[in-house]
Amino acid sequence: MVGRYKLRDVIKFKEFANSIVKYYSSEISIRKISYSLGFSTATVEEWLSYLQESYLVYPIKRYSRSPKQINGQRKIYVVDPGIVNYLAQFSYGVLMENVVAIHLLRKNQLEGVYYLRGEDYEVDFFDEKEGGVNSSIFCFV
Repeated sequence: MVGRYKLRDVIKFKEFANSIVKYYSSEISIRKISYSLGFSTATVEEWLSYLQESYLVYPIKRYSRSPKQINGQRKIYVVDPGIVNYLAQFSYGVLMENVVAIHLLRKNQLEGVYYLRGEDYEVDFFDEKEGGVNSSIFCFV
């Protein structure tokens, strides 16, 4: 990636990539990540697109009727579970959510899918299609 995208700050990019993987299957804020790394939100968005174009991660946006909210929060799914195993802490439920997301990605069923979060609920995969709503909640006990 360093050569392909002509990255200038490789150490900060690695720090960014590691932080993204550590929060797999969790909601992240581009603004908070950019603040913690000391880069602009545009740089963090660009770096996230590099990881996505390289098929390392797949972000899903939070569903909202407000475009500003849609672009702010994301859930990140890591395509290679080996990377998760190496860099992140193990959590069965979080790992299973990631596995389901990658399965849907491989079946080409994540296009146009969001996640939905309310005060006391969360829908992991939410798809608002013409004529109805399709949602999936996965629970592992």
